[in-house]
Amino acid sequence: MLDSQTTLILAALLFWMLPLLVWWTTGRRQAQAVAWWCVGSALAGLGIALMGLRPWIAPWLSFQGGNTLLLLSFVGWSQSLRVLRGRPWSAPQLVLWALLALTYYSVLLRAFDPQVRGMGMRWALGGLAIYTASLAWPLALRWRSHNAAAIGVSYWLLGLGLWAQSLMGIGIGTQPSPFSNTWDASLIALLALLTSAIGHFCYTGMVLDQAMQARARDATTRAAAEETARLDTQLRQLDRQERMVLVSGALAHELNQPLTAALTQAQVAQRRLWAGRTEVPVLVDLLQKVMDGIERASRILVRIRRAGLPHTVTLRRVDVRTVVHGALDLLDGEWHRLDVRVDRALGNVPLWCQADEVALSQVLVNLLRNAAQAMESCPSRWLQVSAQADGAQIRVLIRDHGPGVAAQVLARWGEPFVSTREHGLGMGLAISRAIMGQHHGDLSLRNHPGGGAEAQLSLPREVGGAP
Repeated sequence: MLDSQTTLILAALLFWMLPLLVWWTTGRRQAQAVAWWCVGSALAGLGIALMGLRPWIAPWLSFQGGNTLLLLSFVGWSQSLRVLRGRPWSAPQLVLWALLALTYYSVLLRAFDPQVRGMGMRWALGGLAIYTASLAWPLALRWRSHNAAAIGVSYWLLGLGLWAQSLMGIGIGTQPSPFSNTWDASLIALLALLTSAIGHFCYTGMVLDQAMQARARDATTRAAAEETARLDTQLRQLDRQERMVLVSGALAHELNQPLTAALTQAQVAQRRLWAGRTEVPVLVDLLQKVMDGIERASRILVRIRRAGLPHTVTLRRVDVRTVVHGALDLLDGEWHRLDVRVDRALGNVPLWCQADEVALSQVLVNLLRNAAQAMESCPSRWLQVSAQADGAQIRVLIRDHGPGVAAQVLARWGEPFVSTREHGLGMGLAISRAIMGQHHGDLSLRNHPGGGAEAQLSLPREVGGAP
């Protein structure tokens, strides 16, 4: 049989020495929690020592001080585990625990005989041990820590041992001293010794486990941040590439119209010169159209260049009919090449609005060219263009008599790279829709019930303009 007194003295020494190992090994990791664990161990070691010195020191110090310190040691261990769980007791609550421990044993000492006093202490210490174990289990589950589980098991066994010893004492009518050499006292002393060793070593392992997991989480977070940064860089590069494609597509699409018209007029003039037909008025007219096309391309370039600058869109009072006539005249060669009959219903009354004439002309030329190209495979090509005032709006309708627009294209028209033509870039309608938005207007596209496609431009009519 183990000598209870020697075992408890050894346990007291461990409660004093092992906290130094815990503090040195864990370093600054979880400093507050580790400090509370070491405080609890120091209180337990001092309490056991005072109880062992009963024959040589004052009873109030041995009984009152030793037992109170033992009760408070569990408060320190519990506070340490609560700090690790993120739910520590506040300072007033800790003071209340200290007063409760002091009051509890004071009542036992003054109001009850040694047998009841011993049973009361064992029940209180056992309950505190089991409570400490209950705080370790959530940490074991959260961190997947076998060390935290071992702490829970050791304190759970200590609590059950204290309760079992108290119950057995009731059966035989005595409550043995913890320093007696009975088998149950020796068992409790052994449990205290094992709890001291297992608790401190496993507590150190638990803190180090948590620190290792924290480092692993930090490494994972850093790796994720680096991967996110890398993907963000790639996305920025793709975005820049897409913007470049959009800009180049816009340039190719918008400059193609006036430059093609200018080239056509220049070719006509060249053929007339080769044929010896040098009528000056005709050549002057052709050269003027060439100059108009090049000037138009230049104005488009200036507008695209300034598109990203604030307050660069200049609106002025224009007659929509004039802009429509100009767009139709610009594509005069297109109508002859494709043998398109154009019906104009623009009326005789000016339709005034505030607009950028070049931009609005771009939209009209794009829609007219689309309509003409949609009818290339048709035996009869007929284009209807009308403009009229409709309340506070001016509406321009462009209807072709071609095959219409496919349903899947009609659902997404106006998006970049979604074209109404088989080999189109899909930029024209996207640019046109953006231009109409700058004019506070609207562009719509539908299949006409009588066949073909119909595009409609809506612009706010200038206040005070003619109806």
